[in-house]
Amino acid sequence: MTWHKHYILIGLIFLIGCQTDLASVRQDPDPYVVFETSDYEQAFRLLIPMADMGDAKAQYYLGKMFDQGLGVTRSVVTASKWYLAAANRQYLPAVVEMGERYFYGVGVEQDLQESITLFEVAAFKGQIDAQLRLAKIYETGERAQKDLILSHHWYQQAANTGNPQALYELGRLAANGIGMEKDLAQASEWWRESAFLGYADAQYHYGLMVSQQITGTKTLEEAREWFNAAANQGHWAAMLALGDMARAAHNFPMAMSWYLCAAALGAPSASSQARNLAMEMSTEARQIAQQQSQIFLSIAQLK
Repeated sequence: MTWHKHYILIGLIFLIGCQTDLASVRQDPDPYVVFETSDYEQAFRLLIPMADMGDAKAQYYLGKMFDQGLGVTRSVVTASKWYLAAANRQYLPAVVEMGERYFYGVGVEQDLQESITLFEVAAFKGQIDAQLRLAKIYETGERAQKDLILSHHWYQQAANTGNPQALYELGRLAANGIGMEKDLAQASEWWRESAFLGYADAQYHYGLMVSQQITGTKTLEEAREWFNAAANQGHWAAMLALGDMARAAHNFPMAMSWYLCAAALGAPSASSQARNLAMEMSTEARQIAQQQSQIFLSIAQLK
């Protein structure tokens, strides 16, 4: 064999080896993509070796699988084991999850101090869910010392990132004078910002502010637009408000349709309001209201 044939043979062997390696890579799918396709058994097979090697994200996903019984027998204890492994590697979603589990004693012995510590670890690293959780705990004093200053601090930290829920909560505190002087103008500003970000509770409450002229102008059409935005997300209080506005305008079919929607979503008194209004309407008008309510509900469910 001449020297150039020898090198050609070596080159071919090398290429075949590379092709084999590439083929094996191609045959190894992304476990997280597999998980999203709901092929949980295959996802489990792919995640286990990664988790055993210390991959925190894989450990977290195994925690989810055992927590919800996805492709495995459900076990909150085993779920906590995997979540804790990921949390120990500072994987923030797992840190927050373990905070919740220690808070309520799910799969682990309840430990409120450890729970708060974990929430704080995640919150100081900018994890918004942890910031909101701490804010709510300190506001309500649920299983911890009530501290409205700390509560406001963590809501503000989350709001500084543009989080719509945090902005709404700050508005709620200002509107009710919780931990601060009651300030409806400030509440209106926070709710307006949150409303523009699509947060349904804020859209409803800002709509109320507009309708009551607390924002400086009283425009019923603008209020109606905000109520509609919230109602389209299934907000039953906004549906009741739209029903009241339609009733005041003597549009009884529209009013009844909104009351029926609110009743379907569990709004107190909505059913009685619809019944009382129905007594003032013709059979045809009631049928129109029924049809409209189904359309409105389908829109809300699609959001």
